Amino acid sequence: MCTSRAYCVYTNTPIAGAFRGYGAPQAYFALESQMDAIAGKLGIDPIELRLRNAFQVGDRGSSGTPFTSCKLPDCLHQGAALIDWNDLRARRGGAGPIKHGVGVACQLHSATSYPAVKEAAGAIVSINEDGTAQLLVGSADLEPAPKPCWPKLRPRNWASPSSTSGSCRATPT
Repeated sequence: MCTSRAYCVYTNTPIAGAFRGYGAPQAYFALESQMDAIAGKLGIDPIELRLRNAFQVGDRGSSGTPFTSCKLPDCLHQGAALIDWNDLRARRGGAGPIKHGVGVACQLHSATSYPAVKEAAGAIVSINEDGTAQLLVGSADLEPAPKPCWPKLRPRNWASPSSTSGSCRATPT
């Protein structure tokens, strides 16, 4: 027979979610390269293209949540001024084997996704008939960040797990 005691605990922590750029930099590089190609075809400055397409206060994000602030245009203007964007653009390329360039990129990561999109995690501890336990974890974040936290989900009086493994076949959603 197995007995257990559980407590409901309230914490003042935000929702859990993945935010380490898993796969995003590669996709953003392709997207921003395409933006530069489009600006070239249109014959406009890459910063100008981004300014024309920047979110403004009141615009709605992917979940329908409105932007209440947006400083991207200010950031682009200040950045261009600080690096002397127009002069650098005029001097790019050049003769010889060594070329010089300058670029700009803008991205939003998960902006306005909450509360419509919640990256949550779940865990189930199953106690087997032989007294061993199985921890099933489903989380929004990918390896290696959450794995060291999983053993902390077990009670202190349980022995440390002899092995850990991952499977996509039986995890909570």
